[in-house]
Amino acid sequence: MPTRAQLDASLDALHASLPPLRSANAEMFDYEAFQRQADDLVGQARPADKAHVRERVNCLLGSAGLIPSDNEDEPCA
Repeated sequence: MPTRAQLDASLDALHASLPPLRSANAEMFDYEAFQRQADDLVGQARPADKAHVRERVNCLLGSAGLIPSDNEDEPCA
């Protein structure tokens, strides 16, 4: 099982795949592929890290404006 640092590195890479908010590429974003990758990370995470991964994924999607969120335009830690 990956460490939290390894999970965070994978989440950072996943974040890099998100289109910029309100960009022309946002319409072509493959949400299902993103969700599969996110689900894989949750599945790999230790029980103690699963909530962290889910929270980061939700924050990433919210900050990108892809789901309703209070985090729009805010960085995800």
